[in-house]
Parts: sequence; C-alpha cells; structure tokens
Amino acid sequence: MLDGALQDIRYGCRQLWKSPGFSTVAILTLALGIGANATVFSLVRGVLLKPLPFEDPHELVWVAERTQSGGINAVAWANFWDWRAESRSFQGLTAYGQNSATVLGGDQPVYVSVARVSQDFWSVFPARPVAGRLSMGQDHVEGGAPVTVVSEDLADLIFGAENPIGKGVEVSGAVHEVVGVVPRSLDFPAGTQMWVPAELTTESTSRSSHNWRVVGRLQKGLTAADVDRELSPLTVRLVATALAEEGPEWLATGTITTSLQD
Repeated sequence: MLDGALQDIRYGCRQLWKSPGFSTVAILTLALGIGANATVFSLVRGVLLKPLPFEDPHELVWVAERTQSGGINAVAWANFWDWRAESRSFQGLTAYGQNSATVLGGDQPVYVSVARVSQDFWSVFPARPVAGRLSMGQDHVEGGAPVTVVSEDLADLIFGAENPIGKGVEVSGAVHEVVGVVPRSLDFPAGTQMWVPAELTTESTSRSSHNWRVVGRLQKGLTAADVDRELSPLTVRLVATALAEEGPEWLATGTITTSLQD
C-alpha cells in the first residue's frame, strides 16, 4: 500500500509540474476553500456552539421591555426594581449600564470601559476575586463610600506589581476605592475593566426612561417563556400606575426574554 501511494504521489507531482497554470489555479482554489471553511467554522463555534464562559450559562437570560409596536427596549429602573422585588423566576436579577471613562490613579490616564452594576450582579455572574472582595449590598446604599472592582489587566496597568486593594482611582471626578480584582477571564459586559456599584435608592422612578440592560439567572427548571408568563402581566400592572403622568407610547406592554447565549 505504501509503495502504491508513493507511486501515485510521484505521478501526481509530475502531472502538476507539466501543467503549472492548472496547478496554480487548483492550489489557490483549495487554499481559498479550506480558509473559508475554517473561518465559517470558527465563527459558528464561537457564536453558536461554544458555551458562554460563565457558571451554568444555560440559566442566564436577557430581559427586555416590549414596546407598543412589538419591538424591544432597554429597561426602566423602576420596572427592574419591581421585577427584582416581586418576581419568583430568578435566583438573581441584575441591571447594568456601560460607558467609557478616563481613569486616573496610575502614572498616566487610562481610557477604559466602566460598567455600573446593580446589587445582584455578582450572584448572576459569580466570580472568585484574585484579590480583595466583590461589591456587596452596603456598597449600593446612597451616601456610601464609592468603591470599585477592577479587572486584572487594569490593576496591572495602573498599579503594576503593587497591591491595588485599598488604593484610590478617579473616575469622572469621583475617587473610588479599589476593593477587589477579578480574573481577566470575566468579560461581561464585553470589554469591561471596572465595575462600579449602582446606588439603588437614588434612581429615577420613571417607567419611560429606558437606560438599563437586565440579565437574570433562572431558578432551576424554568425557561425564558416562564419568565415572560410571570413578568409580562406584572409589567402591565406596574406601568398602569404611570399612565396618568407618562406618555403611553413610552411605556412597556410586557417583556421579551431570551437566553443570553442567543
């Protein structure tokens, strides 16, 4: 078998050498085809097949408000707060916002992505800090000392080999104490390097200001459809109290829940 294979290879090479134009086209066609297939497979695997890099990713769902036209919208804080208080579908429910800001505290300013997260963020996305602790309920109270959790990459960039815990970094004019450092593998919201606690008691009571993204961790055995069956009628009841003061075209008519993987 080996002798036959070697003979076939020698014959093939002689034929290719005799027809360089055909050989070039054939090799380029194979290269392009293999490259295209590899690219598509990588995208499909990364986007559709590979599980999210979080604990029990099948339990994570994204919750949005349904608009009057049937579309989706970000969530009003007042709605999120009432969902969190009254829903029984979740182990944890968190709201977050994301923006870019200049951080001062090291040798030079650093422009990073900052996430403002609600109290249950670290129960929805459990993380083991490599130093210090995660933000807790006391960090979300109005008037509390500003604190932040940072990524390993940002800690290395600003503080180098020094221990960052207890040090201050200035973000948007306010100095935040670094209380914890999380592994660089934690990437939610995507690209975030600093997580700042949102103060639960100072947010707007408006139900038409759609400024927050909401992610929940489902109770065992529940599905996204179960969430909508609970939250949609609850949302309709909640926004009914705001109809007299806020335009109905800006208020939610229910919820749309999908898996975070989707």
